Amino acid sequence: MKCSQVNAGPSEEDLRQRIRDSVKAKLSNQIDPALLETIITRVLNNVGIK
Repeated sequence: MKCSQVNAGPSEEDLRQRIRDSVKAKLSNQIDPALLETIITRVLNNVGIK
């Protein structure tokens, strides 16, 4: 592995999945999946992850 790969952190898809899992753990089935994806996208864009 290259040093840049080790320090790169989680991929965007990994972050998205971790967020999905956390939200589902807290809210169970109370959230619309399309709405959750929209919120995740907006948050990641606001923090500089495309």
